Amino acid sequence: MKSLSIVLILLISVIGQTSFWPSLSIYGASPNLLLIFILGWVILVFQKDLPDGQKLWPIILAGLFLDLFSGLPFGVFSLSFIGFIYLVDWLIKNIFSRINFWSLAFLSFIATLFYNLLLIILVKLFIPISILFGSISWPDGSGPVNLHSFYSIFLEAVYNTILIWLIFYGIKKIFYQKQFV
Repeated sequence: MKSLSIVLILLISVIGQTSFWPSLSIYGASPNLLLIFILGWVILVFQKDLPDGQKLWPIILAGLFLDLFSGLPFGVFSLSFIGFIYLVDWLIKNIFSRINFWSLAFLSFIATLFYNLLLIILVKLFIPISILFGSISWPDGSGPVNLHSFYSIFLEAVYNTILIWLIFYGIKKIFYQKQFV
């Protein structure tokens, strides 16, 4: 039952994030629901002694869903999610011994910045390959990343930090865990 609810939450988040959620943006940025959900999942589940397959399947599935619904080269979101979860897992194991209000805010902010940095690097890496094979082209020569993108990333990090508290504690209530604040 938990697996089905996780898949439904991921699917609803992906559909919302790729369809109507961007139209609710403020100053060109909107919170990344999937990133917030995955960050909550990493904080709650990665501290347990589970096989990697049980820890990683929602993250890989979320990346695949987002790759399918986006117009970017396939695998960009999956690789970005995997990269940022390893950073967050390292931060939790080596720097934060307990997750509280401020550590959650810091993790959310840093994870959003790192995720978007990885996304930009991967897009810049994959787009020339896609243009070479003719699947993506911009008539004016510009790409998907410009200076406005960096302002949007910073605002997205702020929005994610605000929303992570609500979603994290919602995930904690659904999948009750005693070891976290």
